[in-house]
Amino acid sequence: MFRTLCLILLAPAIAVVVAVAGRVDRTRVNVACEWTSDPAFPIDLQKPSDRQHLIIDAQLAEDLAGRYADVEHGRLTGFAGHGGLIDNGRLVRECMARLSTIIEHAHGVASADLLEARRQRNRWFDMGVWLSFLPAYWFAASSVFSWIYRRFSAGQSYLILALTGLAALVVSFLGVQFGDMWSTTAEMFRVGNDHIGGHRGAYPPWGHHIGDLYVAGVLLFWLIALVKFLRTSPADDPTTNVMQPQGLVLR
Repeated sequence: MFRTLCLILLAPAIAVVVAVAGRVDRTRVNVACEWTSDPAFPIDLQKPSDRQHLIIDAQLAEDLAGRYADVEHGRLTGFAGHGGLIDNGRLVRECMARLSTIIEHAHGVASADLLEARRQRNRWFDMGVWLSFLPAYWFAASSVFSWIYRRFSAGQSYLILALTGLAALVVSFLGVQFGDMWSTTAEMFRVGNDHIGGHRGAYPPWGHHIGDLYVAGVLLFWLIALVKFLRTSPADDPTTNVMQPQGLVLR
């Protein structure tokens, strides 16, 4: 139990460290749709460092476009957010077009290269976010199975099996929902914006694999249940705690 709690407490720390490593350059963020601090030089897409520079520029540009539109939405309505709804996204598109033109001219790249760069994800960041959620799911699944086993194990193995199957479906469903929230929150922290909007080219990958994650969650629940069952000692098994008749054996 102590080790499990340590993993639970360590999970947010892992996510924070990974998010800091992959976060957007906050020194270049503004709400005026202005492009700053980017020296002009030709980008060679064959060089990993140049490709990474283009990815950072492309994703920063779409973040600036969203911030610009959100602030304008606040000026018009009093609520800063959902700027992509203004004229069906006109402000976002105009700002993106302006910044994209600057980037293309500064680095000698085509619009298709910039669009492709917008869609790229930092795999280390995404892997860290997913792994940081795993201890929480393990703890929840382990707790649920332990409760089922303690409550129904006295001579009711068929009931344990049925409830474990049902619990796997429910816990995996909830795990997918909370995992999506976890992934989205980490993405908001990475970009430094609590409104990531619908205009982004690269979304957190969790939402692209809901079905696969659900199946994986069910299988993982069963694996956790099996591990817990195999590690249960006879003294911990409620079925061994039934009182045995005491007394002399009559001959």
